[in-house]
Amino acid sequence: MCTFFVADEPMCKCLNRKELVDTYQHQWKEYLQHGLAIGAFTENPDGGKPVMAAVNVLKFCQIDDDMVFTESMPPSPKLMWDITIDLTKKAQVYEKYGVDRYIGAFGLSVHPEYRGVALGGHLLRTRVDIGREYKIPVTSTIFSSPIAQKLAERCGFETLVEQKYEDMVDEKGNPLFRGIKSESAKIMARRLY
Repeated sequence: MCTFFVADEPMCKCLNRKELVDTYQHQWKEYLQHGLAIGAFTENPDGGKPVMAAVNVLKFCQIDDDMVFTESMPPSPKLMWDITIDLTKKAQVYEKYGVDRYIGAFGLSVHPEYRGVALGGHLLRTRVDIGREYKIPVTSTIFSSPIAQKLAERCGFETLVEQKYEDMVDEKGNPLFRGIKSESAKIMARRLY
């Protein structure tokens, strides 16, 4: 995640990489404690441990979650977290689906050597099995690149909220993500059962 996700994610490309990695490492470790993260592995040609080809860090989201802890974050991760929280609130996942919890995510990444073989789609579709196992009927997350958004659509996700990057500006009207190559961020969701 620190190597490929932060390097590939459109918003991350425009921000301070060190701040993002330092903060996200902590967040990813915390979310791994939820026991929901999934990965795709392949045999190691040199023997030994299998090679991780892809990972999706998942987390439980509950209606009474307190997701406001950005005061202690450095500027880059705080900006991304604030945008994600704002869009998630606008998406109204709990109200739209009539649920009190759902499976969220904090990053999906496929190692460059294994891209193009549908691993991302397999990981997104695996959420159906996880939802059934844990009796969580919905999944929702932010998809920030057109590739991820198209993949999510193919996997049955619908767009709840879309925000164009060009409209994401600071209090002086300056773009928050200068030079970003993607058009928009979307909160997308799907019913799992």
